[in-house]
Amino acid sequence: MFGHGVFGRKKNRDGFAQSAKDRDSIGPDGTCKDALKNPPANETAAPGPEEADEEQACSALIDMIRSHYRKIEADRTENLLNALGALAGFGCQVGLRENLIDNGSETEETLFITIKTENEERFFTGDKLNEALFGDACSGALSVWSLVSRPLRDIGGELLDLEDMVRRSAAAMGTAVYGVPKLPQSHLPDELPIEALQQHWGQARALMEDLGVASAGFALVPAFAIGRIIREQQEMLSPYVGVKVAMEAVVPMSRVDPKVILKS
Repeated sequence: MFGHGVFGRKKNRDGFAQSAKDRDSIGPDGTCKDALKNPPANETAAPGPEEADEEQACSALIDMIRSHYRKIEADRTENLLNALGALAGFGCQVGLRENLIDNGSETEETLFITIKTENEERFFTGDKLNEALFGDACSGALSVWSLVSRPLRDIGGELLDLEDMVRRSAAAMGTAVYGVPKLPQSHLPDELPIEALQQHWGQARALMEDLGVASAGFALVPAFAIGRIIREQQEMLSPYVGVKVAMEAVVPMSRVDPKVILKS
């Protein structure tokens, strides 16, 4: 499914690419700096899943999450994007773990940089995780970012400052403000990304597996769903705001310790 691998460079402490060759061209999120401002319009990645089972998984995931918020009378686009963003971010880490650690080709120590905070929380980063999130934008690889940001790029809209978002998330690790979205009050979701992730991950994973989605697709199906929602709701919510709501959940939830989510 999807069949796109996005793997990377030598890691520094923050998990960002920093080889001598690429120091000037690679941003702190592991992507091409120029591409963060203006990703290539003719990138090789397809706009999203095209096979019937992938379309079905995307629609089913949207329906499942939307149904939850309708039941609790919280059917806002921001809540849907927040939940899907949390799933996409966390799905990146889970997909890497199950594809590379479970098959014995990597260990947690070689795959990730583990950041342990003073309060004993653990967070995970690293080049391969960053590239699954943001892609090797210099070559137009498929990633969560390439799918989520496509509605903005399709209309030539202003892109987010991903570098600031990644730095802000890293600086907040181990504090009470980790994962708190930086959004206008009117567009804040009704729950934090980690609350949405704990609420939906188990059911979302089971749904995707039932529909034949491999672990490599755990991030890309919700990312494609985000792009679809943003397009559908663009008359009610600007694509820029929609992308920002989603990415404010994607980035921090990609770093969280799976034990925090899986025990909930």
